[in-house]
Amino acid sequence: MKKKMLIMMNAMGYGGVESALLNLLFLLDKEKLDITILFVKKEGELLEKIPNWIKTKEIQVSDFDRELLDYGNKEMLKRSIRKRQFRYTCEIITTFFKRKIYNWINKPNDRNEARYRFFPVVEDHYDVALDFYGHPSVTTYYIVEKVSADIKATWLHRSDIGNEIKGYGNYYKKYNRIFGVSNAAKEKFLEVFPELAEKCITLYNILLPEVIEKKSQIGKGFTDKIGGMRLLSVGRLAIEKGFDIAIEVAEKLKKDGYEFKWYVIGEGAEHTNLKKLIMKKEVADCFILLGASDNPYPFFQQCDIYIQTSRAEGYCITLAEARILKKPIITTNFLTAKEQIMDGETGIIAEFSVESILEGVKKLLTDEKLRRKLAHNVSYGKADYLIELEKFYTFVESTDELQLLERKVT
Repeated sequence: MKKKMLIMMNAMGYGGVESALLNLLFLLDKEKLDITILFVKKEGELLEKIPNWIKTKEIQVSDFDRELLDYGNKEMLKRSIRKRQFRYTCEIITTFFKRKIYNWINKPNDRNEARYRFFPVVEDHYDVALDFYGHPSVTTYYIVEKVSADIKATWLHRSDIGNEIKGYGNYYKKYNRIFGVSNAAKEKFLEVFPELAEKCITLYNILLPEVIEKKSQIGKGFTDKIGGMRLLSVGRLAIEKGFDIAIEVAEKLKKDGYEFKWYVIGEGAEHTNLKKLIMKKEVADCFILLGASDNPYPFFQQCDIYIQTSRAEGYCITLAEARILKKPIITTNFLTAKEQIMDGETGIIAEFSVESILEGVKKLLTDEKLRRKLAHNVSYGKADYLIELEKFYTFVESTDELQLLERKVT
């Protein structure tokens, strides 16, 4: 009999978490699992990539709560006033006060319960329920409080765990398993919740080398012609990805007379700010934002050097993709970098500073022998993801082997 599994996600835009979920879904057995993905918002460029045997749904909430999810209390109020929707402004204020009175009478355990307790319960019962999105948010609360399932798991996709995670302790303790996508992500979490050590294990994000290698030969990559080397970075245009510092490195490389073009694949909230910085540093001719791509692998294949300038990562999928395609790699020394790269042997690990990254880039630009050595040594094989897949199936199929602390959470 198939196991019923519910997976919860925020949405399916371009991103590392979304890509990691797709890779996992491609490997799961449709003869063994009946999977439904529940989205906070059923939208995003990668939605159509989900295998067609998997059902997808959107969380059913009122229009009011949908806007609350999107904007939060204060922004909802500001937007209604800016738009001169004064009747709606009154409705917002009235609803807020009604809920405050209700919460005053029926004391919530924390602000998450106060905010999300009005959301509907999922009617069906599941064998397994997964908060794959994993960032402490509505999904972490929802799987615990609104979903009935025999066993439940959540993911830790970040190693830069902020103060917000402390407010979710009541929910984490109700999960049967907590998967950290890196050792560093797990250890950082356990610094906050050491009492949950027995529930927490490392489960690296799964990548599919054969698929990536095949996709790298399909479609177009770079179309321009250059005399120097192609540098590539891939990721959301977000502060944590460090593209601002990459632009400063490019400025110094240009001033020092190096011939290169540095390309960035990705989109995000920092696009406008990065464009302004590119113009300010006068590197528009050599630092190029290519936008998002549903197949970045031809660009990986054709670049000379792959550079990861992140301030923080959970498990850096783009770094693993560069390993699969055996590129010379420079990465900043975020917490999980050493779980993928051995400095000087399979890549260069630089400190998060202009000077350190610049030194690493210059070294690879001028040392062909070193580039060949790093590309030869770096690897990511089938065995890497089969081990992780086995961990996942062990959780799904055998609660006894995992010595779960709770047999049923509802």
